[in-house]
Amino acid sequence: INLLIGDVLKIDEIKTIVENSKMIVNYFKSHVQAAAKLKRIQGENYNKKIVLILPVLTRWGSH
Repeated sequence: INLLIGDVLKIDEIKTIVENSKMIVNYFKSHVQAAAKLKRIQGENYNKKIVLILPVLTRWGSH
């Protein structure tokens, strides 16, 4: 599975999605008010809060 994910992450469109996702996560990690609003909206609309995480080497082949 790691080899497959590694190959998928080499596709240009997927690279773009991953990079954009990283920018979004970093935005919320560095803007406390925006993160609080996101958590509030998640709670109101979905009755749960999803934690945003950045990929690391131990997660699916790393970036």
